[in-house]
Amino acid sequence: MLMARLAARDVNTILQFLEDGIRLIPKINRAQKMAARSKVRRQFSWLSQLSAPTAGMVINELEQKLPDLFPLYPIGVKERLKELVKEKLRG
Repeated sequence: MLMARLAARDVNTILQFLEDGIRLIPKINRAQKMAARSKVRRQFSWLSQLSAPTAGMVINELEQKLPDLFPLYPIGVKERLKELVKEKLRG
């Protein structure tokens, strides 16, 4: 049996959501925003390789791989991200 994976377009949608959230972060300069976007884009490979991912697993992994970024997002971004991931996993 084939294990479910996130489609490339779904991974791109999730990462685009994270990138869009960067502009909502107050008090970081342009260079920091560019560096943060680059870090987000580098998450594509492992995220598209996950076997049978769950929303919780995806969020936990993203938080571990982007520990300096998640605390900066405004309140509510993480919850909206989790809903987006659940939606993409339902397919």
